[in-house]
Amino acid sequence: MHILQWLIGLIVVGTSLWVLVDALNIGVKRGQMKGVASSGPVTWAVGCLLLWIIIFPWYLIVRNKYKRINDKPVDTNAATIFGFLLIAIVIGGLVWAAATGGKMSTQQLQQSVREGIAATTGRPAGGACALKSLHSENACRAAIRRRMTSFR
Repeated sequence: MHILQWLIGLIVVGTSLWVLVDALNIGVKRGQMKGVASSGPVTWAVGCLLLWIIIFPWYLIVRNKYKRINDKPVDTNAATIFGFLLIAIVIGGLVWAAATGGKMSTQQLQQSVREGIAATTGRPAGGACALKSLHSENACRAAIRRRMTSFR
């Protein structure tokens, strides 16, 4: 299994467990709200495990309503922002996996990093240390120092 799949699975399971613990701490009970959102903590957690991309954002949206119902202090939206950031990471990871087939060779990754550095700095990446003729570690470190001082 690819590392991205493990990471996404870990995020889904971790956030689903967080939903369960958070809902229990807030005092979420079945029937406190009207409609489908009237679920209990276990239902929210299982829903997140099964249909995370829909249920997790929905829980993040309604959690402050549950807090108001249960006279819990409504916090800043840090948890909501963090949750939506996780959602963006998962969606980005899925898009990247679909675009690259989930696999990128070391050479492709290095080339992508070099292109990013070149685009950011306006200079070709790699420098002296990328040359095959430079075998000495000290010479490579000296070349890096020279490049670093040229950025100042």
